Amino acid sequence: AACFAPGEPLPEALLLAAGERATASGGEPPAAHRLDDGLERLLELGLLEAAGADAVRLHRLLARFAAAALAEEMPAAQEAVESAVISLAYQQNTADDPSALRPWEAHLRHVAGAAGAREDHTAAILQANFGHYLDISGDLAGARPYYERALAISELVLGPEHPDTALSLNNLGNLLRAQGDLAGARPYLERALAIWERVLGPEHRDTAGSLNNLGLLLQAQGDLAGARPYLERALAIRERVLGPEHPDTAQSLNNLASLLQDQGDLAGARPLYER
Repeated sequence: AACFAPGEPLPEALLLAAGERATASGGEPPAAHRLDDGLERLLELGLLEAAGADAVRLHRLLARFAAAALAEEMPAAQEAVESAVISLAYQQNTADDPSALRPWEAHLRHVAGAAGAREDHTAAILQANFGHYLDISGDLAGARPYYERALAISELVLGPEHPDTALSLNNLGNLLRAQGDLAGARPYLERALAIWERVLGPEHRDTAGSLNNLGLLLQAQGDLAGARPYLERALAIRERVLGPEHPDTAQSLNNLASLLQDQGDLAGARPLYER
């Protein structure tokens, strides 16, 4: 609990998820009732206090005391907390629904911020996850430094050709596009596409996603003719790899129809929209 944001309501589910990872590091995970019993004992002793439904709070002074008294155990505890935060944040971020993470925002911010000074893969993932949470919450300016830090760490630790580096480039490029900086977004999206094509191949679903993003950027810049081959290729890959009934295929059909509509080809756009 001392590894989370001090003094803030801490969802029991998040604390127990971290506790499960910490105690399972040397073997099998403990039975759920053992973690529940431990939580109840801490509440009985007054080391934790109830903070609303299914949440607890650790007093700021107790958090500082625990961190000092358990200094040797804190790195392992921090690792368990980061693992739990990454897992739960990823589940919600992939659903593009920030509402489920709102009660945990202070803790996500705290854990990501604490890791931000490090230069390792876990730190990069934490920056990217919290950045994405802010991004889908509409806080584009707040998301940008986390995306930038994730990219810097990924380039340093994983190298400039790693798929996670490409993902960070893609995230930052899409953010700049959403902020209206189309010229600034383009080199990030172009570099992400080049990495995915080299590392994952020209038929990978991530390559298709990158083609789609670059096509949308060119369309926003007014280069409709230049955008069309990117969107057409993204659609072709998704139909082959994901199938004709996949939601990503539907997204590509919609995007290509929008481009044809902008080009004045209304008859060509209609069957794509209908499909």
